[in-house]
Amino acid sequence: MTPKPKPCDNCRKNHLKCDDAIPKCLRCQKSSRECIRRKSKFQFHNTSFDGALSTSSGSAVLHYIDETPKFTGAPVANTTQEDLPDASESQPVSGFSSNGIFAESERENSGLSPIHLPPSSTERPISSLKINLGEAFLLRYFVEELAKWFDLCDPERHFGLVVPQRARGCAPLLNALLCTSARHFTTLPGFRQKEFQLKFSLMQGLVINEEAVLDYHNRCITHLRLMADEPGAIMDENLLAAVVVLRLYEELDNPFTFESPTDTAIRGLQFFLEAQANLALYSTGFRSAVFWVGFRQEFHMAYSQQRSFRLPLKVCDDYLNGGDAPDHVLVNRLIIICAHIVQYCYDDQSPVDSISYEGLVHLYHHWLNNRPASFFPVFSASPDRENNEVFPQRWYLNDYHILAENSIGLIDILLAAYDPTIARIGPGQRGAEASLDSKLKSIVLEICGIALSNRQSPTALLAACIAITICGDRFTDRFEQEALMGVVDNTILDTNYWPPTSIKARMRSIWGWDS
Repeated sequence: MTPKPKPCDNCRKNHLKCDDAIPKCLRCQKSSRECIRRKSKFQFHNTSFDGALSTSSGSAVLHYIDETPKFTGAPVANTTQEDLPDASESQPVSGFSSNGIFAESERENSGLSPIHLPPSSTERPISSLKINLGEAFLLRYFVEELAKWFDLCDPERHFGLVVPQRARGCAPLLNALLCTSARHFTTLPGFRQKEFQLKFSLMQGLVINEEAVLDYHNRCITHLRLMADEPGAIMDENLLAAVVVLRLYEELDNPFTFESPTDTAIRGLQFFLEAQANLALYSTGFRSAVFWVGFRQEFHMAYSQQRSFRLPLKVCDDYLNGGDAPDHVLVNRLIIICAHIVQYCYDDQSPVDSISYEGLVHLYHHWLNNRPASFFPVFSASPDRENNEVFPQRWYLNDYHILAENSIGLIDILLAAYDPTIARIGPGQRGAEASLDSKLKSIVLEICGIALSNRQSPTALLAACIAITICGDRFTDRFEQEALMGVVDNTILDTNYWPPTSIKARMRSIWGWDS
């Protein structure tokens, strides 16, 4: 089948439907203009990424494959720009219901129907995107509940302060925030949803259902598709932020675990990160903050799925060579070292010039030995087994340091498990295996202790659950097993993020509880 031609430049710029006539469309024939159809630098189709990028040649091909469940009223996956309604037309959302509070009339002039973005930028004046009461609630929910997940190492709190304001003038970013907030809100237990309804008196009886979640997700992807032909889109920092937020949505929608790694998380993020790395690494501000969030997302995803790191690390190596720096910069340097260690352990096809195990250990210990005193806990206590305590107490004052210590624990697990000097066979093998088991269990208990002692940090319990998932089979004592299961339950209670069913079922099976 002959592919449909791309719309010509003249029709695209004027937002007119371009016909299939070759070599010149009818509009250009009538106006005696040159009819130019440019090949896209990259293409969005829908949701998850499946493609490749060659930054050296400047070309990029992004393919978004439709993995969104079909439902009535959602934008279809193959909608073209010409088929989309004008921004001034109302697009009612049937996914919200609250005794008629979100009737179609309230959706009029919301500005959230797919709009024709100007070629030079994704951003519009803030006043151009109007939102209704339910969408205002979802924006507040993102700011008050989810932004702190992103701003762990950002003293300027860009996701809490800047991203929501930019979203008010950028449709892809706005819909990314709305669909992610709606997805997380729908996973809350009923009593938590009622707490928010009481907090916001106008939202009494609010129901955000699956249709609303998928509608906002489809709108975001549709806008990304519309940006495919726009020059410089892959360098747009607003789109980078939108894809970073969408990745959290995908993690909530398809939780990643050791057993079933998912490719539905927005893999296109790696191409935005690679393209914008040089600008982000050697600057400060919005782009840099968003870049480091995406980099940390990839570290946690690669670690938990036990796969190679999907971002090129050489571009980050110069970042390690700086001297004294603020604590949040030191944490970013640690995450780069962590990424190298993940790559060493999980990439069977690592190039011969990759860092050796000894080189990684030296780099890691150099960071540890030179970290300032602020990274050490302000209070520390060992568990009292006579009082049935399993986990140590470690109190920290800042999210930077909690993230750093949990990352140290996760990397200690890998360095211990992949130590090439450990005896694999021979008379010393059993002793080495017993020593490794003891060390891994100690690290897991330390990570869990840090998480439970610092529940104010939104992702501390997430790191603990990753450690439990990776090393939980080493625990044979029922009392310790029940304590670890309690950590998983606390994660569900605190963040409603980690997939409780899959992890709990897996650990129960490994520990033989069900039998």
